[in-house]
Amino acid sequence: MDDVHETLKDMIFKTSKGNPGAIQILISYATIYESIDPDSVWKSATPFVQFDECRIDGEGVYYLFNDKCNRDFRLVTVLLRAVQLGFLDSDRLREVAFDSTRQINFTDDEFSEFSDKVCNALPNFQRAK
Repeated sequence: MDDVHETLKDMIFKTSKGNPGAIQILISYATIYESIDPDSVWKSATPFVQFDECRIDGEGVYYLFNDKCNRDFRLVTVLLRAVQLGFLDSDRLREVAFDSTRQINFTDDEFSEFSDKVCNALPNFQRAK
């Protein structure tokens, strides 16, 4: 996100790259983000900043949410925060996000490990149910 004056609409369009599925995901994500990660400084803009920093956009957003994280916003947030906190390499997350073959993903153990580490680092982060 290059401009601190970008509106949420601008961020959605830029991050989605016009992908209809990504647009729907990002609109929903912005509305619920703070319930997952209440301590984030950027609030509902956080996922857009994090996607930008990881160079994930368009179909990568769609694949990550839909195919890799089973439509679970919390799990996407765990992965983005894991990158930010240094628990996950952004190149690995980008590789997983843009894999349209559905062959590359994290194991259940990796998802659990990232979740535990993020929750330990951020006490108010939403716990797994």
